[in-house]
Amino acid sequence: LTNGEIRALRKAGLHIHYLDLKENPEKLEEFTDYILDNVYPNVDFDTASQKECIKLAADTLVQTYGDEEEVKNS
Repeated sequence: LTNGEIRALRKAGLHIHYLDLKENPEKLEEFTDYILDNVYPNVDFDTASQKECIKLAADTLVQTYGDEEEVKNS
């Protein structure tokens, strides 16, 4: 995700790091839809499973920040 995409995600109230998914489990679906619609606008996910879509959205966010090993080694 670009800095602009992250800012838009926060502005939409959907940045996963700030969501209480136990209190608002529907936010995970909103987060997933937001990532798929805004980061992958030319991909048709209609036949993909929800599990695959959630994983892709989460992995996209992880790739944005890198993993813990990358942070430790920088």
